[in-house]
Amino acid sequence: SMSGGDWVFGYGSLIWKPSFPFGKRCEGYIKGFYRKFYQASTDHRGVEAFPGRVATLVPCENDNAIVWGVAYFIPEEKVPEVFDHLDFRERGGYSRLRLDVYGKDEKVLISQALVYVGEANNNNEFWAGPSSIDELAAIISKAEGPSGKNTEYLFNLAKALRDMCVVDDHVFELEAAVRTLVELGGHHTTSTRVVLRDTDWQIGITEQIGRA
Repeated sequence: SMSGGDWVFGYGSLIWKPSFPFGKRCEGYIKGFYRKFYQASTDHRGVEAFPGRVATLVPCENDNAIVWGVAYFIPEEKVPEVFDHLDFRERGGYSRLRLDVYGKDEKVLISQALVYVGEANNNNEFWAGPSSIDELAAIISKAEGPSGKNTEYLFNLAKALRDMCVVDDHVFELEAAVRTLVELGGHHTTSTRVVLRDTDWQIGITEQIGRA
């Protein structure tokens, strides 16, 4: 750990779009969580009328559950401005936690790094809860917000994880489902509102075409 500053750990867009000055960057993982697209986004990758879905951390009892990401060292003189910037960037239902970050050698790389998590509680109005891959894909393929398309967020995260040689089943399954919808033009249906029955029908047709 470096003295005179602080560390922030990112597991979503912070991996590929840090948007703040940092002194050092290193890859690592946190324990006891899964990365899931269970957080609604109305300020970045969706709007209030049609919220997108972005990554959060879901705690679990499984000691083997780990989430790889990137830790950034913020020099002491930059900490107040960077944390203010991050508090604003992560204002859509994320709270600050402090978690240990581990390295490839399974030892603690960074003690108590700052992590922003959208928790499943009453303080997080953007917690959307568990959804199936098909339900999430139907939303992500259509949603767009001030920071851009929801698909861009997902595809950039999947690419960044591949570049790190990280396998994340949830992210990769979701990416495959969304790419299928996008390639079939499923993101340009006449209605912008997700009607799950129609979506299920579209996905059923998609599967049949895929098998043909």
